[in-house]
Amino acid sequence: MGTRWMTSRWWIIALMCLSLVLLSGPATVVMGDDDDDDDNNKNKTDFAFFDGSNPANQPNEGAECTVKGPATLHASVTASGSNGVVRLTYQDNDFVQFPIAANGVLQLTQAIGGTPGVSRRVRLSDDGTGANLVGALSVIGKGASCVTCSGTDVGGAPGCLNNP
Repeated sequence: MGTRWMTSRWWIIALMCLSLVLLSGPATVVMGDDDDDDDNNKNKTDFAFFDGSNPANQPNEGAECTVKGPATLHASVTASGSNGVVRLTYQDNDFVQFPIAANGVLQLTQAIGGTPGVSRRVRLSDDGTGANLVGALSVIGKGASCVTCSGTDVGGAPGCLNNP
């Protein structure tokens, strides 16, 4: 009788283990995709610094970020010297401006990239008031890429593409 009970117990334990494997096995296989074949669909981050207090970077200091789909843009900017305006210029040349006090700080977050041909490229610059902007522009989204705009960059390849 002792051997028969041990055999029955072994079968019960074996069936329970098999049940656990069958119940959790398919979920593990479906969720475990680590082959990196869909790299273009993953969010990436990039950033660019800019320094308008350096005369070599004036008058069109700033940065520009591009994405391939919906993304989040972050900016942290200070105006070195005088009051001014921080301008975000979108791919379709529409823009929005934020006043900034001398030595003040502006931090902002914007949703970008949702409309192809309109908001998948955004440039941060001043509006020509000579505020000498200093800061960083960063983005997280599909195909994220950021560059620093040079002082003579007025829009077009090979530098920043949007007009300041």
